Amino acid sequence: MQRDALCLFASNQREIVIIMPTGGGKSVLFMVISLVTAAEVTIMIMPLITLRQDLMRQCNKRKVPFWHYNTGDHMQERVHAVPSLVLVDVKTAVTPTFNAFAKRLLDTDRLDRLVIDEAHLILTAADYREYSGLLGVLRQIACPLICLTATLPPGAELDLKQSLFLSHPTIYRVSSDRPNLEYCVQSIVQPQSLGNHERLDRDMLLAAAAEKVDLEDCRIWNRTGSHSHARSIYYVRSKALGRLLAERLRCNFYHAGLSVVEQVSMVTVWSQAAGSPCLVATSALSALSAGLDYPSVRRVVHVDAPSGLVDYGQETGRAGRDGLHAIYLTLLPPKWCVNWDRRHRSNFLQEDRAQMESFLSSSHCLRQKLTSYLDGSQGV
Repeated sequence: MQRDALCLFASNQREIVIIMPTGGGKSVLFMVISLVTAAEVTIMIMPLITLRQDLMRQCNKRKVPFWHYNTGDHMQERVHAVPSLVLVDVKTAVTPTFNAFAKRLLDTDRLDRLVIDEAHLILTAADYREYSGLLGVLRQIACPLICLTATLPPGAELDLKQSLFLSHPTIYRVSSDRPNLEYCVQSIVQPQSLGNHERLDRDMLLAAAAEKVDLEDCRIWNRTGSHSHARSIYYVRSKALGRLLAERLRCNFYHAGLSVVEQVSMVTVWSQAAGSPCLVATSALSALSAGLDYPSVRRVVHVDAPSGLVDYGQETGRAGRDGLHAIYLTLLPPKWCVNWDRRHRSNFLQEDRAQMESFLSSSHCLRQKLTSYLDGSQGV
């Protein structure tokens, strides 16, 4: 699987879309290519802070030369000194300054390819990450373009082509099915001890249910002796619920409002067992929904309904990356029903949300439901 993808990655084809499951080794592709003696520059457009930081750590560990592009760095003027791997964030990648830098590399025969990591965000994050929707400007740079992602349903291929102005891309797809993951959906029951006129606040009820899950995890880990490495991630859709849940679980709350230093520090503390084994994170706005590569996440809990099935697929990918059994649990509030605003949404996002609703309401195999959507006929 990796060898076929690597051959495709190293080819001179102009447009390539590689869809491999989370933990499938996509980052290995450009790290290996950059170490080839005759390799010129591969530019990686990386939208997520956590993923960039993790990749830089891996490069340093493996002694892979790289440069984190910065518009204030004079190296951009010295294209012959640029190493074979350049990392850049999305906001910077769509600027005229970066465009000019990439074209200087191209004019001096130094640019091999542009690579967009987590390419599904062009479709799922356009509503709140405006720069992701502007990446089509990269087609002005006349070199091979490669898109990497773990979650691009066959029905979304056309949307990606149109967003990036692709003509006839070669698409390499590997099934997203991960047999070591267990998928569960659980509806929370309103406590019977409350009177007819008493109702717990929705967020409080969800937080209480998640806290109960955490207590069950602790008992399991203590019994098996694996608690020193096991981790849990709790995804929420609002900061209000996130703060409440983090307080109840006595853990950190990762969200988009934190500075880069705070985000990196929080993930480091969590991954190195310097604090609680739990971490609460906002889902749609969080870098933790994609890119985080900690091997021993044993349980991922989405507190409330996820926003869409593509994001859900990314979030499940944080669990069980060591190949061992892991659980993805979705907690739904009492009397949960479909209720969302369809305004200002693309056809793809509407379909993705509809698939999420069907998944949460399904009485059939959830694994088959997920892989059938993400992989098409391969998932059946």
